[in-house]
Amino acid sequence: MELGPLSDIASEPGVTDIAVTCDGTVWADRGQGMRPHALRVPFSGPQAIRDFAVRLCSQLGRRLDDACPIADASTVEGVRVHAVIAPLVPQGAAISIRLPDVVAPSLESLAENGMFPSGWIPLLEGFVERRASVLVTGGTGAGKTTLLKAMLMRCAPGERVITVEEVRELGMLNHANHVSLVTRGANMEGKGAIGLSQLICATLRMRPDRIIVGEVRGAEALDMLQAMNTGHDGSLSTGHANSSRDMLLRLETMVLMGSMQ
Repeated sequence: MELGPLSDIASEPGVTDIAVTCDGTVWADRGQGMRPHALRVPFSGPQAIRDFAVRLCSQLGRRLDDACPIADASTVEGVRVHAVIAPLVPQGAAISIRLPDVVAPSLESLAENGMFPSGWIPLLEGFVERRASVLVTGGTGAGKTTLLKAMLMRCAPGERVITVEEVRELGMLNHANHVSLVTRGANMEGKGAIGLSQLICATLRMRPDRIIVGEVRGAEALDMLQAMNTGHDGSLSTGHANSSRDMLLRLETMVLMGSMQ
């Protein structure tokens, strides 16, 4: 994927997130929070930022225009792009880019970097080996997807792993029998949309050993739980919440949303 003026910073080791605000300021997270970054050639103005956002999204087959002013897209490798253009933002565009890990994470490396105590490794391995269904929860940027990837790397090579996501972040999972599914938005006529619930139902006909929902945030929670309770144990997902207890409360709400559709 061509990131234009952001290519240099995207290639720096340790950069996980890049953001461009409406005034053209570029921010980068190198593991210690967002810090401003000076481009060698700054954006010339709001229109240049908007044009850049449109080009980024068009590379990924997503519309970004007055009729569709919000876009969320990703590459097969897991580079995630989110963009919002004016008038939803004051001017130009607001761009957020999430960069994937260059090296596939392992439970050992995550423990060494302080995500969890090293004594947890046998426990997490046991969850995978004994086919426990796991929901990883935490705030934005807490490392939910990173931990999910590391746990998936412990799956047996012969297991058939089907991942379902709104934006592809698990697409390059290094597993021999892996199928990556991603949702699709509606076309210009408002037709053809494929949501998470439809994809989760589709996985049931794909002979999965494990169904992985990249993130559960809405009515698809009901489909996910039904899949887990119909012989697909060992499935994993992530969800945003402040604590495990809060995630259970959110899950109840999401299931009620699904049951009303």
